[in-house]
Amino acid sequence: MSINPPPEEQSSRTVRPSGPPVNAKLLSLRRLCWFLVLFKISYLLLLSAAILAWPLQKNAEWFPGAIQHWTEDGHLTFGSHFRSWDAAQYLLIAAHGYQAGGGRCAFYPLFPLAIRCFATLTLGNYLVAAVLLANAFSLAASLFFFKIVRKRLGESTALVALALLLAFPGSLFFQFIYTEGLFLFLLMLLVFGLEENHLTLAFVAAFCLPLTRAVGIFSAVLILWHLACKATPVWLADLADRCRSSKRLSNFAAQGKSEQVFARALVSPSSGRAGVYAVLAAPVLGWGVYFFQMWIWTGNAFEGFAAQKQFGFESIEHIFMLPHFIRALLHPTSLHDVTGSVLDRCFFLLVLYCLPSIWRMDKGWFLWTLLSGIVPAMSGTFVSYTRFASVVFPLFIAVASILKESRSEIHYKAWSMGTILLFGVVQIALLWRFVNYRWAG
Repeated sequence: MSINPPPEEQSSRTVRPSGPPVNAKLLSLRRLCWFLVLFKISYLLLLSAAILAWPLQKNAEWFPGAIQHWTEDGHLTFGSHFRSWDAAQYLLIAAHGYQAGGGRCAFYPLFPLAIRCFATLTLGNYLVAAVLLANAFSLAASLFFFKIVRKRLGESTALVALALLLAFPGSLFFQFIYTEGLFLFLLMLLVFGLEENHLTLAFVAAFCLPLTRAVGIFSAVLILWHLACKATPVWLADLADRCRSSKRLSNFAAQGKSEQVFARALVSPSSGRAGVYAVLAAPVLGWGVYFFQMWIWTGNAFEGFAAQKQFGFESIEHIFMLPHFIRALLHPTSLHDVTGSVLDRCFFLLVLYCLPSIWRMDKGWFLWTLLSGIVPAMSGTFVSYTRFASVVFPLFIAVASILKESRSEIHYKAWSMGTILLFGVVQIALLWRFVNYRWAG
């Protein structure tokens, strides 16, 4: 004979719904926007105060010669702390363009071109223009990220996922002159455009992504998966009908309906299929424009690839050298350095751990995680992986969803706050290294 527990115990065992409450008052995006503005202003002000107040950091010996003399007058200045590593290269490209045979050709052109254009509003100050742009792009990316996750999984999960994204150690580059903020903004714009059937937004974002970073060409996979699941071509649907006996292709063609991957189909009767294939072609067109521009600027369309070889870290051949990759994974040489970083390997393992959750959440996002989270780790042997992982947006949604599965509300809040705090402490440590030209990612 079973005995029912008392009502109090029954209520304590109630499972929290994963979606948004029906009558809940949603957080205003305007309020969130003002919070993010305050967060970024506080971030930069506190960092600036720390740089000015810490006397040791004013010593030019902390900076290698090439960087300490980047400024026009050839002396270390307060602004030099914001020009370290790749930031200096983007400012040089914005000011002087590309030169054949130079290492700066390894960097993609959209961000420095945006800096050059925006500098007209900052009286020609490229540093101020670049910092403002980086923060504006990452702020917009955060808002789109929150909006997308809230629609999928509810507001509480979206807030935790956003907090994880902002606290993640690699996200420190959202505040500096790096492409991560712009790239994540374009990526979120693409996802939002696909989900909301805004083909113009999706096209612009997909076109610009390959002009921002090399992995931008992989955005074609997101578009192709969406096309297959939610806007199945007529020929594929007909083929599925013919193969209905096997159930495999028909299930694949109908998968988007059962998973509720997107709020609405990409193709509506009024939009037509031409727009869909235009979005699919956008990454290829953007990549073609990149090669054409490099040919105009340097005389060699593949000058960027040649420049990347000068650094000696990345090679597409590495993805076929699995034994070499496994040895590198299992034999770190430092806590955090250019190569052999324990930290980079830890975050790679976190991505691997979250892959099943991402697979259940969205197959298209799973493919993006493989291409933007696994391929760079293998091709670059973990170099800069902490930074690269900051744009693997399904990672933070998966971590938030896994934390949501805690057995009680107290455990959920404790684990969420603990993870966010851990990420934040590591980010502060890497931040201090970055502004003093120590390796951060």
